[in-house]
Amino acid sequence: MAGNGAQRETSIRLLFDLEAFEGEESKAPGVQIGFRRDYRTEIAKIAIVGEIKWQGWLPALADLDSYARATWFFFVDEREAAWEWLRT
Repeated sequence: MAGNGAQRETSIRLLFDLEAFEGEESKAPGVQIGFRRDYRTEIAKIAIVGEIKWQGWLPALADLDSYARATWFFFVDEREAAWEWLRT
C-alpha cells in the first residue's frame, strides 16, 4: 500500500544447479553490480547444488554471501534436500 510507510517484505529463494557446470567467463561485470544493488536485500536464501569441486571456491568467487541472508551448498544427490531447505 502506497503512503502508509510499510515496507514490502520479500523472500526470494534461488537454487543454482551446477551439475553440468564447467566454468564461466564474465563478459558483463556491470550486471553483477546492478543485480547486487537491486536485489541484495530481497534474497532470503540461495541453495547451490553441485559437485564437490565447486563447494569451496565458487560461492566465494561469486560472493554469493553478499546476495542472500543464507547460502548453503548441497551435493548433486542432495538436490531434494536443497529444495526443502529453500521452502523452510
